[in-house]
Amino acid sequence: MKLCSWNVRGCNDPLKFKEVVDFIKADKIEVMGILEIRIKSQNMGSKIFPNLSVTTNITCHPNGRIWLVWN
Repeated sequence: MKLCSWNVRGCNDPLKFKEVVDFIKADKIEVMGILEIRIKSQNMGSKIFPNLSVTTNITCHPNGRIWLVWN
């Protein structure tokens, strides 16, 4: 099982978020913690990771600073 965490800045930029998604796919990451994401709530949802499960702390922090993504 491949686990990973990444302290990411700039995920409101589609190109930066594509870099994160491409990394997950290329390295076949099964569980990833994404930290300090500060992504706008309108940019959240299953459209970001269409084939993966995602949970965030959006209920505790308005910008969802912690995401957990798994396959």
